[in-house]
Amino acid sequence: HGSLMAGRAPQDEEDVNELKFGSDFEKSKCLTLAEVAILLEHRKTQVEEDPTPMGEDGPELSPLLMKTLQYAQRFSPFKNQETVKEVRLLLDRCVQEDEYHEFEVAQLANLVPHKPEEAKVLVPSLQKRFDDDVLQGLLNDLETHRKCQVGVFYAGVYDRQRSDAFMSSS
Repeated sequence: HGSLMAGRAPQDEEDVNELKFGSDFEKSKCLTLAEVAILLEHRKTQVEEDPTPMGEDGPELSPLLMKTLQYAQRFSPFKNQETVKEVRLLLDRCVQEDEYHEFEVAQLANLVPHKPEEAKVLVPSLQKRFDDDVLQGLLNDLETHRKCQVGVFYAGVYDRQRSDAFMSSS
């Protein structure tokens, strides 16, 4: 193995449990599934409205991007765009004020665990960094945002038409 590595520069050691992601991700912002869904939906709309070939997508999103969009829409706990904005403000505040890492808050927003113990199993870097009371406050805030979204949900699926009809009848 030594001869194979001799000509290479040393790799950044990556370890998600230690919040080490390598130099490529040092200044990157971690997105939630809801934010990914919004960005890809916007891109899909752009491509549909202007089918002239733009970049590699051409007249439609690639099958990989479509599957990514479907995944993000299906598994995101936040479906309402206003809620997504509020959650992002909450996450940014946690990074700035409470010294959470971008990765930690994005994972918590995607998974919305109920208890600190569950959060620490899902995001091991939290184990030594935050006491349960501090973590529970963030988890409560995320759960409140998840429960209080404007819109109609049924069978785990968000239906914009029903939501719009509901909102106009109120």
